[in-house]
Amino acid sequence: MKNTEQYYDEFSKVYDDRTGDPYHAFLDEAEIELVYRYGRGKRVLECGSGTGLILEQVQKFAASARGIDLSAGMIKSAQSKGLDVSKASVTDIPFPDSSFDLAFSFKVLAHVEDIDTALSEMTRVVVPGGHIIAEFYNPYSVRHLVRLLRRPLETGEQQNDHSVYYRADSPGAVAGYLPDNLTIVDRRGIRVISVFPSMFKIPVLGSLTRKIERYLMDVTPGLGGFYCIVARKD
Repeated sequence: MKNTEQYYDEFSKVYDDRTGDPYHAFLDEAEIELVYRYGRGKRVLECGSGTGLILEQVQKFAASARGIDLSAGMIKSAQSKGLDVSKASVTDIPFPDSSFDLAFSFKVLAHVEDIDTALSEMTRVVVPGGHIIAEFYNPYSVRHLVRLLRRPLETGEQQNDHSVYYRADSPGAVAGYLPDNLTIVDRRGIRVISVFPSMFKIPVLGSLTRKIERYLMDVTPGLGGFYCIVARKD
């Protein structure tokens, strides 16, 4: 198994190929909405900014938008988009205490083994009264069942999505990871019923799937394959 940095350096070469895909566009939209809800006009930090697909949209409504990522390949791609990103780990964020109003992380924490330190660092750099948004992979979901049954997906030359550290965390486990000075104030479960991403591409079915997913993500968040929590710092 490759270490996380090597894995994402390779993945960065093809990561943006998903741009325009209806499924990934839906995921990005659902995540960006959460950031907008708590980060509009605020100082925000994305932990694990990748190639900057999310941060590029967030900077349009945030007072300031910065990002960190462990992968030099991802950083290079994000910087080519003119984004303010730097190479760093979510377990050692290179900013002073209370530097941001919101710190958020999507599709990253499931690949961070030291989750307690990661969440503590995200909390540390947020002001009292500020928020963190943290996304986890949910074992109680259709997405997780499909992952267990399907063949690994290629993410680069001679690597796939099983080549890197991966952890699935139940909603109950997630609550137990949070520092004592965080209180969950919102939740969103993304990809509740979609068995396959290709469902979003099928005429009529794709539109219906999108509508149902949009309804369910705030009604049954605990069933989402991507389980997001919003927590306020005391």
